[in-house]
Amino acid sequence: MVLDIVFDEYQAAEITEANIKKLHRKLMKNMDQWSDSIHYDPGRYKILENVTVRPSGKIHKYTPPEDVPLAMQQLVKEVNSQLKISKVNNTDNHPLVIASSFHFKFLNEIHPFGDGNDRIARIFMNLILLKNDFPPLFISTVDKLDYMNCFEQEDRNPGVMLDFLADRLMESQKTKLSYLKRTSK
Repeated sequence: MVLDIVFDEYQAAEITEANIKKLHRKLMKNMDQWSDSIHYDPGRYKILENVTVRPSGKIHKYTPPEDVPLAMQQLVKEVNSQLKISKVNNTDNHPLVIASSFHFKFLNEIHPFGDGNDRIARIFMNLILLKNDFPPLFISTVDKLDYMNCFEQEDRNPGVMLDFLADRLMESQKTKLSYLKRTSK
């Protein structure tokens, strides 16, 4: 299972284009997972323009296919540069800020694959958190609409997505603490 790979190997896993494509290939290998067969191309960047419809009904366009390789190269370089100077006690370089920025750019701006972008973005966001000794965060079905609305709100009000993800991280930390208390008795 893909999540087993992430959780078992997260310390050694690097944020690289090759690893992103590799994980996408493993995660999206089954054609039944794809929204349509025309986009089926696991592990390869999109070749067709892709758009989504926001909860408000607004159509959102992403980076054109021909610009994806450079955009991904820049994103990977940026996140790895930020991770080298990340500090838990510095809000500008906090791992959650880096993870949130990666997640938002990957998913809201670039959207590099024909399908599966949301799953890959969340996996690598959690990989960044795990590598910095934070628990993974999860977006429950109850939170899904709020999560989707954050993308549109972030364009008008930067920081909305970070606030949403910070709340999810605090929930994860409480869950982890509760688990540790139960198992240490």
